[in-house]
Amino acid sequence: MKKEQKSKILLICALILGLVLGTGTAFAADDMVDMIVSVEKPYANVISHVQSIGGTVKFEYKNINAIAISVPRGELDALNRFEGISNWSKDQQMKLPEVNKGYKEGYGEVPSKVDVTGATTEVITKEALSALADSPEGLLTDVVTTGAADFWSATGHFGEGVIIGIMDTGVNEVSSIAGRVLGGENFTGDGVSANSPSNENHGTNVATAAGANAYIYLPDGHYWAVAFETHIPGSTTPNYQGSGLTAIPMVGPAPFAEFFALKIFDIFGFTSNSIILAAFDYAIDVKTKYNNGEPGGINLQVINGSFGGLTLNAGNDPYFGAMVTQLQDVGIVTVFSAGNEGPSSLTIGDPGAGKNNLTVGATSIPEYERIAYDIIYGPPIGSWWRANDVHMVAEFSSRGPNADGRCDPEIVAPGDWIFMQSPGGFITIGSGTSFSSPMVAGAAACLLSAHPGASHNEVRAALLAGANPNVVEDNSGMESQGYGFLDVYAAEQAWGAANPPDVGLGSASVADNIKYACDNHIKLVSSNQYYRETGWMVPGERTEFFIEVGAKNAGYSMQVEVTPENAPEDQNLLFGDDCEIVVESAWTSRSNPLYFNYTTSANITLTEDMLDFGIIRLTVMGDYTNAGRVKANVYIEELNQSPTVSPVVSGSISEGYSHLYGFTIESEKTDVDLALVWDHDWASYPTNDLDLIIWDITNGGVLFDLAASLDTPERLTLASLPAGQYIVEVNGFTVWDDMESYTLYADLQALAKLGPKEAEEMLANLKPTEVSLAQNYPNPFNPETSISYALPEAANVTLQIYDIRGGLVNTLVNGEMASGTHEVLWTGDNTAGMKVSTGMYFYVLKTGNKVMKKSMLMLK
Repeated sequence: MKKEQKSKILLICALILGLVLGTGTAFAADDMVDMIVSVEKPYANVISHVQSIGGTVKFEYKNINAIAISVPRGELDALNRFEGISNWSKDQQMKLPEVNKGYKEGYGEVPSKVDVTGATTEVITKEALSALADSPEGLLTDVVTTGAADFWSATGHFGEGVIIGIMDTGVNEVSSIAGRVLGGENFTGDGVSANSPSNENHGTNVATAAGANAYIYLPDGHYWAVAFETHIPGSTTPNYQGSGLTAIPMVGPAPFAEFFALKIFDIFGFTSNSIILAAFDYAIDVKTKYNNGEPGGINLQVINGSFGGLTLNAGNDPYFGAMVTQLQDVGIVTVFSAGNEGPSSLTIGDPGAGKNNLTVGATSIPEYERIAYDIIYGPPIGSWWRANDVHMVAEFSSRGPNADGRCDPEIVAPGDWIFMQSPGGFITIGSGTSFSSPMVAGAAACLLSAHPGASHNEVRAALLAGANPNVVEDNSGMESQGYGFLDVYAAEQAWGAANPPDVGLGSASVADNIKYACDNHIKLVSSNQYYRETGWMVPGERTEFFIEVGAKNAGYSMQVEVTPENAPEDQNLLFGDDCEIVVESAWTSRSNPLYFNYTTSANITLTEDMLDFGIIRLTVMGDYTNAGRVKANVYIEELNQSPTVSPVVSGSISEGYSHLYGFTIESEKTDVDLALVWDHDWASYPTNDLDLIIWDITNGGVLFDLAASLDTPERLTLASLPAGQYIVEVNGFTVWDDMESYTLYADLQALAKLGPKEAEEMLANLKPTEVSLAQNYPNPFNPETSISYALPEAANVTLQIYDIRGGLVNTLVNGEMASGTHEVLWTGDNTAGMKVSTGMYFYVLKTGNKVMKKSMLMLK
């Protein structure tokens, strides 16, 4: 992946940056970069090197050649130069999936989850459940419309004997899944068991969406019971068996499946790619042991992942893709949520964007939404709020295609206001593809209970063959609903179908890849003045405009004027009929909206500094609350503005390397604008990731500012820049091919590219801003190691070595030292000149009232 022969000049420049800026500064000690690094096994040498430069190793993966590490930013070059490291990527952190229901006038921010306490529960027996399936009036809509009830009646199988791995916040054994939670594993390091009720509710909600099996009892007349009976007549049983309680069935598609918790979100609701990979690694390991009859095996047959994150290389991620393929190969059906980043296209997150998965979008059933808003705001708001009977793809559900042209989601299932259980006695209704995905995971468990030992491909083939494209009524195409709506019974009837290929064009151009994806004929807006009328759109129906933005585009003006078909008195009583209008940035696999509103008139101005390079999307959708159809007139005009910055330097860079450019500000400048542009931006597949970093040389080489996001271009505005010398660092963080070409734009007259001599001269006069003590290098060491420390001003200093018992070993410095960065070599001897033995040692810096201590390891 990386170019084998790299410029010696650039290597020396980067080395100087790492050694001088990365030693003895507060930034180097505090700012750690989390990453996943590809390296061949065995890992011992790389791990030793990572530790020697002050880094830590978080995970060593068994089933892929990679480790997860954290290293000081100033040591990235030292890491990159180490033999055996082939490529790396940022270890992205992600939080629990959320649904943005938007802001509705008069109601503020609309919630996406509601809880109630005080309910009691009773598990439904298989006999009673069979009777309900034969006469499904007493069941909720989802298990009827998904064909689950018909499947139970036809086969007598309910997911029994199948273990579903829930990759989430953990699974607590609540009453609706009592006796069916087999344990779990915690990968987060937060110290809270994977089955504890102290975890976030999300994982338990997911498990109950897949396989709950209980009557929920509420007092007769309870407002929740009234809402269910009002909008799904016959779904409740008032005065159940003379108890004075109303029974509401909470039943998932696999009501007798079992669960194993793979906890990847900590108690604060955060995870990272490295933690997710650790859970995948574990699942492959325990399934392989089961297959081989080895101790410690667990017969995981389905994994549900209700989460997703941004990817630069959809379908070909070297870490997620490799792990998921192995999960499938060992006999685990992989089911992932599409994400809650809709309604625009190109928003499917990873791992759902991976190949050959069951990637699940969400639909919105009108009755469920009415129940929710009656519960939240009181009747009859539910009926007024959802003023149509259109079963639609939920507005929040992520849409395809992927950047490589493959079509996701592959299937849709109910995911809006699903009836679930939470720890602590809570009954919950909530929304998200987080809850449509376990519907499909439960369906997979049902098929596996009827076909023990079936493969991932067999289950995927049947579910996609059985999916019904005619259930959703909003005219959605494959980019929104895939093969169609889940039908478990139809999947059983289609058993033995061929597994459809999951392929796209996969060219270097996202525009070319998506042009004919998902059976669409997407046309990019190519003229600088564009007009179109959408035609009449039912509630939930979308019309989308794709605009390719590059360096020559100065911005856009967009106008959308909406006309409702119904007279005002026949429109939605609360909001009228309008459109949901969204402008998405050029990011793919995640929403990064530039504009969002429910309105009948939108005037949108996108200036140059707002735009990423790639394909932005203007999505105009009939509001999900509308009573009738709407149409819209859409005007798009390119702005004619002069660029604010000019190109000052260009170059080509490899992954992991830095290019340095120096500039001097003679007197304080109001501001300095910089922009880093590169060839393989969001318009390209895959996308490269370059970072822009500014170092203040005059004031001690400290980090002044950085643009290390996923924006293309990376932009920085340095306000009121003080006089002095600065270095601009261009860092090739992720470069999929050998080299990436870039151009740096700035409102400066020139940037001077620094060779090793110029860089050394500029960096020679660094003045530290605070006392600091660096990690020794190398560490572990034998026979000698270097210790660096920095002083902002002259001071009396002692630097001493101690053994693990606190005994003084040697004194390296004792006296007044000038300001600046100092380096001392310890050759591993004591005060008597004798070599010390293998073991842990401490070095202690004392100056004024400051005492700093670090440890190091001598190995012989």
